Amino acid sequence: MTAAEEFNTLCRVNKKSEMGNSSSGSFCQNILLFFGFGTRNRDALLSEYEHLLQDDGKNTRQFCSLKKLFTEDWKSYIKANGHYGSYRFINTCVLDALLVALHVCHTKYKHIQELFQSDRTMYPVMAFLDQHRYNEAKALWLMKLNLFSDDCNFKMSGTVNVWSTVKDHLPMFYDMKSSRDHFSETGANHGAADRLHKSILGEFQRFKEVISLGSYGDPCLILINSDAGMDRAPPLKVKDKYDRTFELQFMLLWKKSVPVEHMVVCCNLGDQWVLYDNNPDVPPDQDFNFDSADYKNQYPIYLTGYVNTTQQERE
Repeated sequence: MTAAEEFNTLCRVNKKSEMGNSSSGSFCQNILLFFGFGTRNRDALLSEYEHLLQDDGKNTRQFCSLKKLFTEDWKSYIKANGHYGSYRFINTCVLDALLVALHVCHTKYKHIQELFQSDRTMYPVMAFLDQHRYNEAKALWLMKLNLFSDDCNFKMSGTVNVWSTVKDHLPMFYDMKSSRDHFSETGANHGAADRLHKSILGEFQRFKEVISLGSYGDPCLILINSDAGMDRAPPLKVKDKYDRTFELQFMLLWKKSVPVEHMVVCCNLGDQWVLYDNNPDVPPDQDFNFDSADYKNQYPIYLTGYVNTTQQERE
């Protein structure tokens, strides 16, 4: 079997495979228990959460214009800190950068929307962002981490200090990780999945921690976590021997310039790279130069995201 035939076979098999949806019962039960001790507005947020899970996307999905968000509406987009009910969020730069990065991918690509829709937290978070309800998105994200990450440092008290590293937020993606256990076939097809999965992961081995999200053998989103920071520009495209192309969509950068060092995000809007800062007084840098930026001294890279654009072309 040629590489192309093997790949096409796996794509057909993956149509029958599970995407690793998390159990609705356990999460909803824990959310209910948590809200029993939480904010005065718990009933409203819980009701909205359940509504979003039951909705097929037609009623709550509000497509936004990324260009408009980054050029005209940036002052009211995802900004520093926030509040929900009795909670007040501070030091949210890493969370805000992550939300912007994921929202860009979710808005640009249908198969990323489907991936996030398969997760019982990420889907409502994205829906809240589409509806410009950024405080609700932050609240739900932090509550999920607080409930399910043993290493979570965010205590859901009156003031939630979200000072964090990228690694602190990675448990949010665990239910979407590509897993051999979610592959329903056996034998030759399972072997083909192994070869396909190793093929693309092998292309990213020179990086630090590699997290693949989506179908095993054919992930749709690759995250690269660089704890110490990358000091040079990552490749714009990565291609494996099966001619699958993964294109760079975002970079979380540690902005070292004064007055305050903090995390920002650089997003690929198609025809330009835009640097987004959650500081409400700093407009997006629409002239960010991807090739000449100083990633060693000014903008070390802590997380990058690659989307499987070949998968989008097949749809």
